[in-house]
Amino acid sequence: MIFAIVEVGRLAASEGALEHAVEIAGRWAAINSAADTQQTITQQFNAAFQNYVGGTTPSPTVTVAFSGGTPTVNGTIQVSAAYVWTPVFGMVFMGGVPLSVETTLPIIH
Repeated sequence: MIFAIVEVGRLAASEGALEHAVEIAGRWAAINSAADTQQTITQQFNAAFQNYVGGTTPSPTVTVAFSGGTPTVNGTIQVSAAYVWTPVFGMVFMGGVPLSVETTLPIIH
């Protein structure tokens, strides 16, 4: 029972870290639109995500989309991330849990 509680806590923490990292990458992209590329936004995401979950977890898939296809002031940017969280304690009944988060922000600079 204690292991299940620990795993649920890890799952909640992983989802919170995913949300935080998407928000950080989205904010960075909204302010630094001149430097926005999939690679630079993914780097911002990975830095924020790894600070919370450590370097042992697989990197999530990060997707970036701009309104109109290119970063323009007064446009929007959508950053989304997804990955499959797996328990440490090898619960047979529980495979992976897919987590996904997205944010859409206006480009202001």
